[in-house]
Amino acid sequence: MAVLLGGLAGTLGATNASAYAFGSCRYSKDAISPISYRFFSVSDTNEYAVKTAATQWNNTSAPGYFAEHSTSADPEVNVTDGSYNKDAYAWVAFSCKSNGTYTGGEVDLVINNQHSNGLTTLKRRAVTSHELGHAYGLGHVSTGCRIMRSDIGFLTDCSMSSPQTDDVSGVTARYK
Repeated sequence: MAVLLGGLAGTLGATNASAYAFGSCRYSKDAISPISYRFFSVSDTNEYAVKTAATQWNNTSAPGYFAEHSTSADPEVNVTDGSYNKDAYAWVAFSCKSNGTYTGGEVDLVINNQHSNGLTTLKRRAVTSHELGHAYGLGHVSTGCRIMRSDIGFLTDCSMSSPQTDDVSGVTARYK
């Protein structure tokens, strides 16, 4: 079975007070309302998964929100898909400025059809919800039923597809 997702460079361990971890980078606080995303030659199946995952994040109390901007020349999340020789369902790619914010305010969310095409709609949504958590700036956690779990446990052990309380708490803490 494929390893779940590509890792975040520089992911930090979980904090003592909570189960979430911060990734190495984030948006500036004024750039999370909204976090725009745009699809670039993405299949209908993957587009639906990302839109549904964005709605699930938007239905939480996490600060900011995701909004599709189909004509934006400069979205914050560039969504693509394709078949890649990489053992992951999806990943995010980005670079950080020295102040810890995304260079150009952008993240690339890449869905790997080579591994994700066999996923159910629910599991595909879970993968894209996980990747949007990375777009927010969250890192991986190692245990529990959280969307940011680093292994496929949230797909197999927990059967979840949406952000959990700890995931939302992580985003809230990230943007205080």
